[in-house]
Order: sequence, then structure tokens, then C-alpha cells
Amino acid sequence: MNIDFKGDLDLQKFWVPDWDVHRLVFVDGCFRKDLSSLATLISDDLTLTVASDVKISKPVYILYVSTTSHNDEKEVIHHNIVLEKNSELDLIEEYASLNENSCFNNNVESCFLLKENSRLRHGKIQSLNLSQSCISKTQINLKEHSSYTGISMSWGAALSQDDLSFYLEGKDAKVLMSGLMMGREDQQLDQRLVMDHKIGGCESYQHFKCILRDKSKGLFDGKIYVRPNAQKTSAHQANDNLILSDQAVAQARPHLEIYADDVRCTHGSTTGQMDEEALFYMRSRGIEEEQARTLLIEAFADEIIRDIPWQELQNHMRKRIC
Repeated sequence: MNIDFKGDLDLQKFWVPDWDVHRLVFVDGCFRKDLSSLATLISDDLTLTVASDVKISKPVYILYVSTTSHNDEKEVIHHNIVLEKNSELDLIEEYASLNENSCFNNNVESCFLLKENSRLRHGKIQSLNLSQSCISKTQINLKEHSSYTGISMSWGAALSQDDLSFYLEGKDAKVLMSGLMMGREDQQLDQRLVMDHKIGGCESYQHFKCILRDKSKGLFDGKIYVRPNAQKTSAHQANDNLILSDQAVAQARPHLEIYADDVRCTHGSTTGQMDEEALFYMRSRGIEEEQARTLLIEAFADEIIRDIPWQELQNHMRKRIC
């Protein structure tokens, strides 16, 4: 459903149409009760514990919006999220600018603890303007039979650094992580990830894509670490980069460190330009060149967008970034 909040800021463009969610809104680092549909938050940092056997029925959507034009302002955000045994939570974070004059710099530190048989579906959207920066560090610890499904979408900020560290500490823990970065102008977009398999019988899957225009730069640095006692591990990593300018630069650093012998582990990376054969084929079928290029870029991105675990957000992201 659509909620028309009575506040001094027009945030309607950030809301996903016809999606019933709990909303928490922070403006320049301060919680805004009048713009939120949940009003029980005590501080400007987010501490949330989902009790055992509790399944939160609606996703929790957290919007951090910047409005200030003072470029020395810095926001430090802390998240501490605990999912107790047999609990479930859907959580989406968005970091956005209300206008092109916003200069707030974001530093985000998050800790997630997933206890036995808990499930977290987690989305992160970074759409800040090109006057801002966003530095994010996230640690996720998974216990026995827990699962994490994550999606990261980043196309804003002059400098964006997203560090993810997963620690699979209980048998049958599972991670599914996808991400899409889209750079333009002089942006620097970095994605760093560590997948630490500390115990056997766990699974992890990573797939990150990057689309780079103009003079933008993208970095993917992903490491899979399998410890000696982590037998029966299944770990897979993929990174694909699409370069749309001669001056754009993509760096890929996939790593595997395996100290167990009964595992299934793969990693790979591709970097290339527009598929000229596919472009020629589309042109020969009467599609204009600009439209054909757009369709090919959208198809490249859509493989990640389809991994978004909420259909309403999938549709919204296609409209916002395509």
C-alpha cells in the first residue's frame, strides 16, 4: 500500500508502490518519527533482536536520506541485528540523497548474528549523489542451519566502498549473495567480500556484476576461505564486468584459499565490452542502435535484479536504474 507521510520532505520517489512494509526514516542521521510507520525506536542507531520462533510478517525498510549541503558533515551509522533461534526477518536499507546539493558522507558499520535455523533476507541500495561518499563494513555470523540471502545495488556516490565479511560457523549454514554496481563519470565503486567457511557442510554462492561508463572505476575483491575442518563445503564465486567506455576501468581479484580436500569450490571473472555480434543481430532486425544497446545493458543487469527476493522491489529497481 502507499502511505502519504505528513512531513516536510517529499520521499515518495523512494517508496515501492503497493508494497506493505514497516518503514524507518532517518534524515541526516536523525530518526524521524513523523516520516516512519514504526515509531518505537529509541536512538539514532539501530539495534534489533528478533525473538526465538518469531517471523516478522512484513519487510522492514530503512531509509537514510541526506539533505545537508555542508560537505564536512559525516554520518556514522551502527546496526546491530540479532536473529534468535527459528526467527525470520526481511530487511532493506537504502542510502539516498534528497537533492543534488546533499554532501553528507556516510559511514556504516553493521553486525548481524543469525542463530540456529534463522533466516535473513537482506537488501542494500546505495543511490547517493556524486558529491557524497559511502563507506560500509558489514559482518555476518551464521550458526547451524541458518540462511542469509543478500542483494546489493549501488549506483551512487563519488566513492563507494562496501566490505562484506561472512563467517559460516554452524553446520548447514547457507549464503546466497548477489550484487550490481553501475558507475558513471568519475565514480569509484569498490566491492570487497570475504566468505569464511569455518566448519564443514555449508554452502555459499556469490555473483557480482559491474557496469562502467565514462571514466568510472570498479573493483571486485572476493575471497573464499575454506578452513581445514570445513569438509563437504560448497562455495562458488562469479564476477562479470561490462565496460562501456575506453576510459572506464574494471579490476577483478577473485581468491580461493582451500585447506580441506573434500570440497566443491569454483571462482571466475569476465570483463568485456558490448557484444557486437548481438548488437549487429538486433540492428538487422530493425532495432535502432541506441535502443539495442540499452536492451543489452538491461539484460546484463537483469540477471542480478532477478535475484532480488521481493517481486515488488524487483519491479521498482528496473524502473529506477534502467
